[in-house]
Amino acid sequence: MNQLTTERTSSTTSLHLDPLSDPVVSPLARLHREQEERWRDFIDRNYPGGRLLRWSPQHRVFRCGNRVVKVEWETISAKDSTRGLAYEFSLLEALEGRASRLAPSYKVIDGSWCVLEMDWIEGNYLDDLIAENRAREVSILRLIIGLFRVSLAGVVYKQLRARHVIQRADGELVFIDFGHSSHAGRLDALWRNFAPLTFASGSWRWGLLISMIREILRRRKAEESRDDNAVRRGDDALSRALRCCRVNDRRTPRARPEHLTNYPGDPIAAQHFLAMEQCLGKAIEADPLIGPDFLKFQFADYGMAGSRDWGFIWDHLARRVDFAGKKVVDLACGMGGVGAYARLYGAVQVVSCDRFPVILDAARHFSEALGFADNAYHQFDWADLETGAVELPVADILTALSSRLDNLPRGRWLEILTHYPEILWQTADAKAGQRDLEALGYRTVEILEQADVDQYILYATDRRI
Repeated sequence: MNQLTTERTSSTTSLHLDPLSDPVVSPLARLHREQEERWRDFIDRNYPGGRLLRWSPQHRVFRCGNRVVKVEWETISAKDSTRGLAYEFSLLEALEGRASRLAPSYKVIDGSWCVLEMDWIEGNYLDDLIAENRAREVSILRLIIGLFRVSLAGVVYKQLRARHVIQRADGELVFIDFGHSSHAGRLDALWRNFAPLTFASGSWRWGLLISMIREILRRRKAEESRDDNAVRRGDDALSRALRCCRVNDRRTPRARPEHLTNYPGDPIAAQHFLAMEQCLGKAIEADPLIGPDFLKFQFADYGMAGSRDWGFIWDHLARRVDFAGKKVVDLACGMGGVGAYARLYGAVQVVSCDRFPVILDAARHFSEALGFADNAYHQFDWADLETGAVELPVADILTALSSRLDNLPRGRWLEILTHYPEILWQTADAKAGQRDLEALGYRTVEILEQADVDQYILYATDRRI
C-alpha cells in the first residue's frame, strides 16, 4: 500500500489554489471535482441562491423560495427508468388531490438534467419530533389515514420513514420523497404498504409502518415515565454507530471500497478506504461517543452510512469558506472529513487532532485515499488541552465540528478559539456562541447550517486585534 501511495501522490506539489479546475492526484479525487464543478455550474445558471436540502453525487434537493427542486443527472434514469424523477412525477400526479397537494411539475434542462419541482411544506419532520422527545405530538391515526389514502391512489410507498413525513402546524401529515416507490393496484398497494412484516436481506423484519408506530410508542412511554436514559437510548452514540455499521454490512458489492478498483479505476483509494473502515470498527470500541462523528459520504458508487451527511454539511461550508492556500487545524477530527475535503478545495495542509490513535489512522487513510499524504496527525487527551499542557498548532482556520468537545470549560475553549483568524465551530447553543465570538472581536459570525438535531455550525472571521 505504501508503494502505491508513493507512486500516486508524487504529483501533490503541482496542486494549485483553484481546486475545481487544476489537475489532482487521484482518479477518485478528479471524478469528485468534475462532479462538483458540474453541479455548481448547473445550480448557478438555473437556480441561483437555491439552498441545499439533500445531497448525493447524482441527485440533490434544493429549496428555492416556496418550491422544492429535486435534480438528478441523467445517468440515474438511464439505469432504471422507474427510479428516476420522471417516474416519481407520475406517482405524485396520481397522488395529487387525493393524498397530497404539492403542485408537482417536471422538465429536462440542457438535455441531461431532470428536474422535479413541488411546493415547499412548512412544518416539522417526524424524525426531528421523535429525536426531540416530542413523539406525543405525532398522531398515529393521521399517519394510518394518510398511508391509506396513498394506497387508494395505487402507490406503494417505499420511502415511508420518519424523515420523509412532515407535520404541519395544524397536525396534518404530508408524505414526501416517493423515489423508489411504484404504481400498483389498490389492493396490492394496501397490502404492501400495511404489511406487518417484510423479508429483506435474508431475514424477516417489521414493516415500515409498524416500525414507525413502535418507535413513536416507545418514545411516548419514555417521555411519560420521565426516564431520560430511556428517551435517549435509541439515539445514544453507540447505538447510532452500530446501526450505521449494520447498514454498511448490508451494502451491495458496488458500494464497497473494493469496487473503486473497477470504477473509477483507483486501486489505491480502494485499499485506503478498506483500511479506514477497519479502523472505524476499532474506534467504536475505543470511544462509543465517536458514533455521532461517523460520516455518511459517497464517492462514485462507493459510500458509507453515517450519523452525519458529510456531503450536505461540506457543501454549505465550502460555499462560504475559502480554504485555498490555507493551513487548517481540525480538532476532534473523527474519521477525517475535513482533512480530506479541505485539501480537495485547496488547503495546503490539514493538521488532524484526536484522542485515539486508531481514529487518527482512519483519518489518515481517508486523506491518502484521495491522494493527500502530507497532512499531519496529533494525538492527545482533551484534559491536556484543557490544562494547557498541549497547544494547538498555528493555522489559518480552526475547525471544531464534534460534540465531543462540548465538555471543555467555556473559558479555556474561547481562549483557544482566539488564536485563529477563521473558525468553524459546532455548538449546541448557537446564539450564545455568536455572542461569545462577537465579544472576542470577530466582526462576522454566521450560523452556516444545522449539523444535527441540536447542533449548529458557526463561522467566524475578520477578527479585530
